[in-house]
Amino acid sequence: MMARYTYGHRHSSTESYWYIQDMGNKGYASFDDPIVFKLPFLEEHWKLDVPPKEFRDKYEELSGRAEFDVVNEEKNANIVELIADEDDCAWDQPCAFGYRVESHAVYCHNDKWLYAPYKCRRGSDDYPHNTCRGYKANPLLKSCQ
Repeated sequence: MMARYTYGHRHSSTESYWYIQDMGNKGYASFDDPIVFKLPFLEEHWKLDVPPKEFRDKYEELSGRAEFDVVNEEKNANIVELIADEDDCAWDQPCAFGYRVESHAVYCHNDKWLYAPYKCRRGSDDYPHNTCRGYKANPLLKSCQ
């Protein structure tokens, strides 16, 4: 079953906000879908791994899922991962869910985390992998444990 709701944040010259959008049963989001919840996006939100608590509570209520949940949900294929040469990809990140596509990005494959980002935002000294809420040490890398 596909998720009915999606979320994100938008920024314009007049406002910045978090939103929850009702996609209905079509399985993808568009700008025409109704926004059912909005919350101002504040400057300090840029430093968050996940949306603010008030927003998460509403999203979890609407979606019927907890932040960490065992749900096998259909996901759209990632075209970058599909077309990349296997030799250019690896599960070699400090986090067990990080899949590297050489010269492109590290994609998060934590499908049990409701707020898993599409691309991993970790890796710098300011944002170490092990401070992510969805982090799990990669047992394949002894240097990460």
